[in-house]
Amino acid sequence: MRDSEILGRSTELECQLAFTKLNIVLSQPITQDCRYDYIADIRGKLCRIQCKTCLADENENYIHFNCRSTGRGANGNYQYTYTKNEIDYFYTYYNNKSYLIPVEEAGSQKTLRFSSEINHTKINWAEDYELSKILKKDFNYEFNNDYLFKDRKKISEKKMNHCIDCGVIISSQAIRCNACAHKKQQKVERPSR
Repeated sequence: MRDSEILGRSTELECQLAFTKLNIVLSQPITQDCRYDYIADIRGKLCRIQCKTCLADENENYIHFNCRSTGRGANGNYQYTYTKNEIDYFYTYYNNKSYLIPVEEAGSQKTLRFSSEINHTKINWAEDYELSKILKKDFNYEFNNDYLFKDRKKISEKKMNHCIDCGVIISSQAIRCNACAHKKQQKVERPSR
């Protein structure tokens, strides 16, 4: 596998993890010729997502990624620019943070800045494109950090029901386990051998 393929798959896995943590279902196309990598079902709205691996400058002032697809075809190398008819968002990941960028806001390349020597109105700040902020702004989707573990807490906090005779864990409606219930139903006390 080439390094670019490994980096691309790594970014796709980070995308899966980020959306799964938010309890958002992702679907992946079966064929390789789709323009998008995933379809996210966010509150009943389906969004097509293209994952792109980003690079940082040497001082980590910004990250950038290509908003085009490049490849090799029968007629040589090609570059392909994505449109709103094909995808809805670009996804990228850097330094434990996920970013979601609407396709209308991306040209041939997108730069997200962490810091800048100048303060210009056209600077795209990385924090404005963080996954949770875009989901809240575009879908009114808010994420609670405890959301992931609330079902696990319910299971662990749930009182376990035990058999009154032997102490084995049983269903919530039962008093005894099957073995103890059968022994209790015996009408005759039989002596042991």
